[in-house]
Amino acid sequence: MRVFNTRLPVLALCAGGTGGMEAAICNIASSGDTVAVLNAGKFGERWGKVARAYGLKVVEYTKRWGESFSPEEVAEFLDHDGAEASLLVVTHSETSTGALNDLEGITRIARERGKLVIADVVTSLAVHPIEFDAWGLAAAVAGSQKGLMLPPGLALVALSEAAWDRAKRSDLPKFSYNLTLAKDSLAKNSTPFTPPVPLVLALEESLRLIEDEGLEAVFARHARHARACRNAVTGLGLELFADHPSNGLTAVRVPEDRDGAEVVAHLRERHAMRIAGGQAPMAGRLFRLGHMGHYRDGDIRDLLAALDEVLLELAWVDHSKTREIVEAALGPAGS
Repeated sequence: MRVFNTRLPVLALCAGGTGGMEAAICNIASSGDTVAVLNAGKFGERWGKVARAYGLKVVEYTKRWGESFSPEEVAEFLDHDGAEASLLVVTHSETSTGALNDLEGITRIARERGKLVIADVVTSLAVHPIEFDAWGLAAAVAGSQKGLMLPPGLALVALSEAAWDRAKRSDLPKFSYNLTLAKDSLAKNSTPFTPPVPLVLALEESLRLIEDEGLEAVFARHARHARACRNAVTGLGLELFADHPSNGLTAVRVPEDRDGAEVVAHLRERHAMRIAGGQAPMAGRLFRLGHMGHYRDGDIRDLLAALDEVLLELAWVDHSKTREIVEAALGPAGS
């Protein structure tokens, strides 16, 4: 698939992104394996939970939510606490915090140390460039509901030849997530179990739309929208939550005396717009503006104008510069 940039088959499972994560673990790992986990958010944390559910030993490198992992930090981790691990799992774009990790650099570091890398690319596929084959990823997992512009229900899993070799030896339990069975069925233009046919047909159309726009143009559009959101947020005197933000979403730190749920509720009730609040320990402490998938410049203008209005109503800010900031990033409306 072109968005993965791989010559190998990409398998579609009737599952959410978490099902894809589980499929990658239970098909590649074997009992007794150690899995190294990079954890700086809800989905990095989830990798560890999935691995432990299969009885695997987990060693974690944990950072503050909102931080990213540098290749140098990962090298230090793999040379010490993670030395015995055969697998490294990483979240490319951490949805809970809006942070982006250097997947190419981290994969290079891990491969130099003989580790296979499994990546969650749920909120980075078709948002940021991913070079599955060139970077040497062992597995990548995505979901249908983010950059691919579909409802949830499909998990997409790509495995490298090295990962398929591991899959032949894997002794962990698996049934509906048996990727070897899925791969054999795909060779016959079939699936081992009933597929979500409407989503598969919709995926064909969404990929056509991406191809028609051109992947580079899709990446540039996401970067443009992310830049507009970041500039608007900081221009209003608020802080970004992530140290290295993803282009898929913008996480905004909430002032100490405020509750981010107020912004989420006001946008929904006053403007019929849905944004996300913080998850787990970040509930109320941040809100997240999504801009991955099928958004145009006008959609981002409308979102930021509504956000500006809500923040003024709630007295979070006492001035508005959003129009000028947005025009600087996107150009005048109608241009």
